[in-house]
Amino acid sequence: MNKAVKKYLKKSMILMVLILIVNFLSFICVGIVLNINIASENISGFALLSIMVASIIAIGHYLDKKTYFITMLIFNVIAIFYMLYISLNKTAENWSDLVSIISYLFTMGIGLITATIIQSVVILKKRLQTKD
Repeated sequence: MNKAVKKYLKKSMILMVLILIVNFLSFICVGIVLNINIASENISGFALLSIMVASIIAIGHYLDKKTYFITMLIFNVIAIFYMLYISLNKTAENWSDLVSIISYLFTMGIGLITATIIQSVVILKKRLQTKD
């Protein structure tokens, strides 16, 4: 691997770890706010979910798909705030823990679809411009 690829991979990995930490801590905050007994199963579930989301976001950076990466990052921030909003306001009494996580996943799903569509449009636009 040449030096440029190694440097880019290293930057993508650092971003992935930062996203992972932010997501994991936000899941822990939801548990603390809702006074949930956070057991090892919860922690492992939060860690697995954080790894999956961080990987899905960071792959856009690694593949140099900036539009995808930025869109997913924006939706991740929105999803975290929405999840915390649900937890802090306890909008679904006695179900806020489940509803907040599902809302996070739903928002991230919409973000994934949106980011993929937007990135596809950007790629098609570039290809059409190079043909002219």
